[in-house]
Amino acid sequence: MNKFRSAFVVPALVVMAFSSLPRVQAQDAAAQEVRIVAKKFQYTPSEVHLKKGQAVTLILTSEDTAHGLKCKDLNLEALISPGQETKVTITPETAGTFTAYCNKFCGSGHFGMKMKFVVE
Repeated sequence: MNKFRSAFVVPALVVMAFSSLPRVQAQDAAAQEVRIVAKKFQYTPSEVHLKKGQAVTLILTSEDTAHGLKCKDLNLEALISPGQETKVTITPETAGTFTAYCNKFCGSGHFGMKMKFVVE
């Protein structure tokens, strides 16, 4: 009876020990990429959802003129030039909803050019 109990208890303990280790998913190992397009006087998409603590590379492009993208809370500041990709990698450390805005004057609607980052 002791051998029978040992045959089940030891493997069960091994499984329990390994199942409590943190797991790394393939998608978590590399930075996620999000494409954002700037165009007078908007960003597409206008809202981006991110995961707290997970790196994300923003791939920024402009369809018309030079724009900027700034969000102090995410330590993000980038210049977006037409015809070029600007890549910026950030790792959000705080959950919440944060407003980003164009910090490069781009015309009459410049001051309303904003977007949201939602960090969950």
